[in-house]
Parts: sequence; C-alpha cells; structure tokens
Amino acid sequence: MKYPCPKYDLEFMKLMESPEIQKINSQYKDVYDYLTQHTGRTVQDPISLQYVYNTLWIEELKKMKLPNWTHKVYPKKMENLSAFSFKLQAYNKEMQRLKGGEYQSRQA
Repeated sequence: MKYPCPKYDLEFMKLMESPEIQKINSQYKDVYDYLTQHTGRTVQDPISLQYVYNTLWIEELKKMKLPNWTHKVYPKKMENLSAFSFKLQAYNKEMQRLKGGEYQSRQA
C-alpha cells in the first residue's frame, strides 16, 4: 500500500522535470506521439510508456494478436525505456530514503 509522502512526490516531480529526463523525453517524442495517436492515452514520459509496453507484453504473453500498428514500436523501440522507468521510483538516494529503501532491504 502506498502512503502519501509530499516530500517524495516533490522529489519525483523534480526528477521528471530534470534536464536528464527532459532529454530522454525529447529523444522519445516520436514514439510518445505515435503511442498517443494509436492508444488514445496520453504518453509523454517513461512511466506512461511503461504502462502501454506492459499491456502489449501481457497481451503477447496471453497469445493475443497485437494490432498491426504495434509492430512499428513494440518491443524494440519501447523495451529499454520501459525497463528504465522502473528505476525512476527510487532514482536517487533521497528518493530511496523516502521510499524506505534501507528499512526494506534489512527485511528481505
């Protein structure tokens, strides 16, 4: 269960607005636009791309036929950024601390 943490939310927002993430967003703008056009969902960052990637991956896993438009971007143009999106939740030491990373690692 996720508990509200305004400090974490602020850190995450700063990360998503950072030059590093903005550069990535710029590099993937064509993919984001393509996915937005074909899915009807706004795709504008690694997190929203990951949602679409996971949906397609699950459909493929379940042997469902993917729409033809997906072949242009899935999986090749999406997989690295989708994997990267998992790192964003605990991207730096402050975010890890706020997520309770040290406590959780002792419990494992």
